[in-house]
Amino acid sequence: MDIFYTNETLFVNINDELTQNSVNIMQKRIFRIIEDYDIDNIVLKNHGSSNNLLSPFVNDYKKKHNGNLQIM
Repeated sequence: MDIFYTNETLFVNINDELTQNSVNIMQKRIFRIIEDYDIDNIVLKNHGSSNNLLSPFVNDYKKKHNGNLQIM
């Protein structure tokens, strides 16, 4: 997983197969970054897995944050 920030957007490139554990770790990292730096725009590029495991992450994000989340 690669995480980088540019043009007021946090980009997360997911290259490996996702597991529930890896999604939990990713969520903690992303939430910590967006809260510390007040980032509203997130783009997740999922290159290696189905998006089904990301549903809990998306739900938690919508509950806690008002930013823009895009999954590609």
